[in-house]
Amino acid sequence: MNHDVPGMPAKIVNAALTLAAVIGAAVLFGSACNLANKPPTVPIVFGPSLGFVGDTVTFKATATDPEGDSVAFEVNWGDSSSIHLTGFVGSGETASAAHVYPNVGIFSISARARDRDGKVSAPSAACTLTVKSSSYPDSVLATIAVGGDPTDIAVLPDGRFAYVANQGAQYVTVVNLETRTVVAQVTCGTNPYMVAARPDGQFVYATSEIDDNVSVIRTGDNAVVATVPVGDNPHRLCFSPDGSHCYTADENDNTVTVIRTSDNTVVAAVPVGSMPRDVDCTTDGQYAYAANTGDSTVTKIRTSDNTVVKTIRLDFRAHRVRAMPGGEYVYVSDYDGDRIAAVRVGDNRVVTTIHTGAWVRVSGMCFMNGGDYLYVATNYGGGAATVIRTADNTVVAHIPVGRSPLSLRTPADEGFVASADRSGRSVTVIGRKTVTLP
Repeated sequence: MNHDVPGMPAKIVNAALTLAAVIGAAVLFGSACNLANKPPTVPIVFGPSLGFVGDTVTFKATATDPEGDSVAFEVNWGDSSSIHLTGFVGSGETASAAHVYPNVGIFSISARARDRDGKVSAPSAACTLTVKSSSYPDSVLATIAVGGDPTDIAVLPDGRFAYVANQGAQYVTVVNLETRTVVAQVTCGTNPYMVAARPDGQFVYATSEIDDNVSVIRTGDNAVVATVPVGDNPHRLCFSPDGSHCYTADENDNTVTVIRTSDNTVVAAVPVGSMPRDVDCTTDGQYAYAANTGDSTVTKIRTSDNTVVKTIRLDFRAHRVRAMPGGEYVYVSDYDGDRIAAVRVGDNRVVTTIHTGAWVRVSGMCFMNGGDYLYVATNYGGGAATVIRTADNTVVAHIPVGRSPLSLRTPADEGFVASADRSGRSVTVIGRKTVTLP
């Protein structure tokens, strides 16, 4: 075929056409090869289901490439951060990616696999990660000298005042937490041992272990407005979430007394185990749990009809009991040692036992951050609020307080923890570094 081009020699024209044909064939061949290259398989992504703000979480992914090419992963962290691209690993091998979440939330983590030619797979199934706050009160904001014999503490819901029972001093101390001063001493029976604030903050109830009654203190003027006879040697007491009933653990009668708070009338005395020393209600109000020191049991009471529905046996002497917000677990402390048992409410089984590291009698407890943390009064280092992270039941801190703390309480917003320190004759207030008292 003649490819004459005016003004150009035929040899040059033919050479150019031959080169163009070769280039075109190469392009067509490359395109065909690229079309034959398939993307990697949809990756499998795995990692933790729980994380904490500020902590590093690590997820892993694996995928295979049909041509055996190495593979990288585009990780979507489910928040506002950019897509994370891992380094390349061999086909079928595992790559890791790490991320720090600055905020709480529930996040969906997924990934796509990419080979070296840029072929990308479909997204993986999402992994769900719940990120919770790692911030908890960890700093002593105030140590308030209160004198007397601090054996228990109740904090009003608004956090302005604390009421401290003084078993040996024969009164209840009223502490203004704003001014950090003692503002009143309320006489209310012999050996006022334990106190609890009604959820509306209008009244504080105090048990008298010698007189076998409960004194009702009106917080507006700190006057005793009622005295309610209960069982022999009442110990700790608690309220139903709506405040309609008060429950006392009567150690020598082996009962839990139920008081209707609208008229301060006893409506039931529920037989429980031997020597009940504490009682607490679940946050839905359906059950009350009594810790029985004498026979190492916990009694589960259905509050609708005040009937015992379960007796849970422990391998230590039960001392204090607290129901976790949300109702999934109940925590019980050891009268003789350093142990805390976590009891699953659903099947009434002890699922784990935590050692606080104090190796002394553990005492009062309270929850923080909606149940994410459990504070326990221990004698660690002479006196501490020992902090347990409930997600994995790990001791994360021992915060020094006054000597021999017996009780811990929080206001409704859980802005701080207040400790009644018996030997220290003080109240310690623990808050976050950036938080001040109300």
